[in-house]
Amino acid sequence: MTTFALPLNEVTAARLGILVRDGVREGRQLEYKQSLPGGTDEEKKEFLADVSAFANAAGGDLIYGIEERRDANGQTTGEPEVVVGLPGVNVDQERRRLQSILDAGIEPRLIGVRVEEITRGQEPSGLLIRVPRGFSGLHMIVFKNWSRFYSRHSGGKYQLDVHEIHHAIRAGEDARRTVQRFRAERVARLAAQEGPVVIGAGPKLIFHAIPLGDSDFGQHLLAQPLEGGEWLFKLAPLDGSVHAWNRNLDGLVVRGTERAEGQSYVQVFRDGTVEYVGVRTVNVLESPGGRGALFSDGTGPGFGGYYLERQLIAAVGRLRGLWSSFRATGPMMLALSLTGVKGLRIFPHSDHFRAIAVKIDRDPLLVPETVVDDISKPPDDLLQQQLAMLWQAGGFGRSPH
Repeated sequence: MTTFALPLNEVTAARLGILVRDGVREGRQLEYKQSLPGGTDEEKKEFLADVSAFANAAGGDLIYGIEERRDANGQTTGEPEVVVGLPGVNVDQERRRLQSILDAGIEPRLIGVRVEEITRGQEPSGLLIRVPRGFSGLHMIVFKNWSRFYSRHSGGKYQLDVHEIHHAIRAGEDARRTVQRFRAERVARLAAQEGPVVIGAGPKLIFHAIPLGDSDFGQHLLAQPLEGGEWLFKLAPLDGSVHAWNRNLDGLVVRGTERAEGQSYVQVFRDGTVEYVGVRTVNVLESPGGRGALFSDGTGPGFGGYYLERQLIAAVGRLRGLWSSFRATGPMMLALSLTGVKGLRIFPHSDHFRAIAVKIDRDPLLVPETVVDDISKPPDDLLQQQLAMLWQAGGFGRSPH
């Protein structure tokens, strides 16, 4: 087993010892390095090539602090000889330096790269760089007028030719379109009342969190016993508590209390995608507080933006706890959609902002997807871009809250 198949916290000093003991060779998703890249241009180019090659293939791990076995001619064999660590290295400083090299030297920017220290007690630490498979097409090295595309196979990295570049770019575009089609199809199905529960008519909030890398979050979650698991209550629907749950063909559905206007739910798909549908989250009011129109043109109806924000932030906070418990990592695509809201306004919590509100001009309202690489951030940080664009759809420059 390569380390890439393991959660990051399981790649320990003991695991490095097992790699050496078993003679686990480098491969498509694993490469050993004895020392970190230095400050020369050639070393930086080599580092950028190593990382981008993993991203343009299947993802993988670069492990620094392992000396490779050499053959009779002094050439490295790809087999680990001994763990030596990185003597005298300031890991925090190196983490920032390497990330800076990646940010400046690869386009489009890589999302989800993790740089983790592998502690070894009193011995020098090692360093692991985990590179997820790229989701936004090919990643190109851009370094001092030097531009190259690399990928990787079992024998190591190699430079792509023009035909491989063209094919990979098309594949990346297809992957993005696949995610966007999935979201559009789900919204259309729910508008047609083809969801796993009866959600009724009227405006709805639909929120998707979609893993962009190879994720086993869904499989780990669905393998858990449904009875007596506290984790289940972290999947509470947006506007209510957990009322019932059951497995279905897509994975697992958790339902809120049934009401006359429908039932909110959370659907967990087998690939780890999570879908929230809130029935009362977009609760139509004739005016803020229901006390007559407060707008100069005398028109009213809208929904409470503050309530929507609070519900969504709380739900993502609970989901973030599950991601942590089941060792899910980014990158994650977040997508907020509203149906039945054309002609409505967003009512802020503060009177100061109410006069700014304008009517939403489309249905469904599909807020452009955003990608987050660090899903351990606080939920309001994770949702900041999505919520800002939602408020902009209602005429505001940002969330008033």
